Amino acid sequence: MVSYPWPGNIRELENIMERSVLMATGTQIENINLSKNLKAPGIKKEDEPVKMKTMEEHERDYILEVLRKCNWKIFGKGGAAEILDVNVSTLNSRIRKLGIVKG
Repeated sequence: MVSYPWPGNIRELENIMERSVLMATGTQIENINLSKNLKAPGIKKEDEPVKMKTMEEHERDYILEVLRKCNWKIFGKGGAAEILDVNVSTLNSRIRKLGIVKG
């Protein structure tokens, strides 16, 4: 356990200890499985950080998803603005800012 790099926080240690206690067959923990595949969240095998989406990218994807489901209807009953619970002008502004185009 000492040689394991412990890339996570204390929860990772707690989870491994809890799993070890549950998997123990006797009154002592004989083996703690520290798989070589355990990596810190967000780290690839090559130790390169995973590209995380920005809030803006998430917002863009979400608006696009809603627009597609509404057949690009922006206002009115069943329109994207109603579903997103935003003002039509606010949604139009976000669409322009995020560079969303139909097609």
